[in-house]
Amino acid sequence: MFIILSGSSGAGKNTVINELQRNNENFVLMPTYTTREKREGEVEGKPYFYIEKEVFQDKIKNSEFIEHEFIHNNYYGSSYLIFDDYIRKGNILIKDIGVEGAQNLSKKLADRTKIIKVFLTVKKGELKNRLIGRGEKQIKLRLGRYNYEQKQLNKFDYIIYNEDLLETTALINSLINLENKDFYSKKDLSKLSKYKVKYYANKLTAGKNLSPIKIVVKDNKAYIVSGVEKLMASIITNIPVAKLIVKKDIKVEKYKYQFEN
Repeated sequence: MFIILSGSSGAGKNTVINELQRNNENFVLMPTYTTREKREGEVEGKPYFYIEKEVFQDKIKNSEFIEHEFIHNNYYGSSYLIFDDYIRKGNILIKDIGVEGAQNLSKKLADRTKIIKVFLTVKKGELKNRLIGRGEKQIKLRLGRYNYEQKQLNKFDYIIYNEDLLETTALINSLINLENKDFYSKKDLSKLSKYKVKYYANKLTAGKNLSPIKIVVKDNKAYIVSGVEKLMASIITNIPVAKLIVKKDIKVEKYKYQFEN
């Protein structure tokens, strides 16, 4: 399995990855080649291999990367060799990657293993505070990219507001095993609006992104707060729709209708 973790710089991706690894040795962070400078305390290969720009460009020419991108004046790239090695070992591979790379990576590797794309987000004011707190020198540059990144979140499988570390990691652990049968609705599925289901299905097959389905995740089950017809259209077309995980008190007993795989 491969978990792609994306979101704005400062959204807490690396902290979440570290916590997941701390509690489950089967989680392996996929190392990435980069041309940026090594930060204080960072170790070669965890998570980056630091190389010169000329070396990186040679690797591009030799088709060694699954994907590569240029962000904040530096190159980042994922290696086929590294990916295949960990998948063969049966690990849960996880990677922090930019929004463009996330889409490219999932398309290229979808036939090799199950992939879950998770977008971590925070409010812009909170993001700025986090960047200041970690001594970031390119705050203006990174905040300038925030609005663009937020427009891409509908392309991910799940969207999580990363406000609490333990809560976020617990959610990701739940998402690993979620299947269609683990989604529940208040609405009788046989009585859904056929017009809405067809409308959403047509948009998906035309390559359009739908606004997220809102869900509550509890006890490794997903309860649909809104967007039941979107999920049905997604199942019919086998095209994923983003699911925004919300915090809301719900009465589980009211969610009587279970989806089928």
